[in-house]
Amino acid sequence: MNKITTILSISAFIVQLGIIGFLVRQDSKEKLVYINSAQLLNEYKGMQKARQAFQIKSKKWQSNIDSLVSDIENLIVIHEKRMPAMTKKEVVASKAGIEAKQRELMKYQEAIRNNAAAEDEKMTQNVLNEVNDFLVEFGKANDYKIILSATSAGNIVYAEESLDITSQVIDALNLQYLGQ
Repeated sequence: MNKITTILSISAFIVQLGIIGFLVRQDSKEKLVYINSAQLLNEYKGMQKARQAFQIKSKKWQSNIDSLVSDIENLIVIHEKRMPAMTKKEVVASKAGIEAKQRELMKYQEAIRNNAAAEDEKMTQNVLNEVNDFLVEFGKANDYKIILSATSAGNIVYAEESLDITSQVIDALNLQYLGQ
């Protein structure tokens, strides 16, 4: 699997170099620029708002979990206090009730984790779609022939800073988001 990933990464890099070489040879006046995608997403107001909304949901989910944990802890305390006066049958029934609540909690936590992951993925994809749509229009409006994206994966090893339009894109994207 690692060999395939390495081969694909190298192939993608070679294709990028070919595209860049082709564009540079076509016309030195071609507009070839790049953005820092991590910076763009971190500074985009739409992403910031989406993350805040997700955090609010996450806090609510965690509060629900904390409440259920507290309920189970209370059941355990009650069980331990009453245990000396209980029959063996009552002890077994009480423990079974607590264990059932613990299983329910574990299922709920798993459901919340899955829901949170799905919500985060959906939120991120929606923002990425907004940004990508914006970049297409921004590229056309500014007559860019290609906008590359610098990522932590290292797709762009070196580029002159003058080709970095991240700040301009962030400003224009945030203005659009804020309706100005």
